[in-house]
Amino acid sequence: MRGPGAAGYFGLSYLEASWRKWRQIQQGILDMGFAITDMLSAFQDYLLEDIVFLDWAHMAPAPVKEPDIPFYVSTVYRLEMVEEPRPLFFGWVEFEQDFYYDEEFCGKE
Repeated sequence: MRGPGAAGYFGLSYLEASWRKWRQIQQGILDMGFAITDMLSAFQDYLLEDIVFLDWAHMAPAPVKEPDIPFYVSTVYRLEMVEEPRPLFFGWVEFEQDFYYDEEFCGKE
């Protein structure tokens, strides 16, 4: 981002992040010099058939019906930079498996 006045967008869901993680992400956004200007809840939803066709369904021991409700719903954030950027990380960041599979994900809290 170029500096104050620049805007950005990203999505976040409850599937990948608990309320605690949402708070940590939001705090990081504020610490970097952004304001959260908008959050549009349930902005994007995904049906399973939009992502992957149920090729494995024919192998199930009982009939499997495709779901008729979204399996993933995302909230979109709009950010605006209000101060000079203060990145939390510099350079290339490699996200290893433990970034996604933490204690919370594994139920060890």
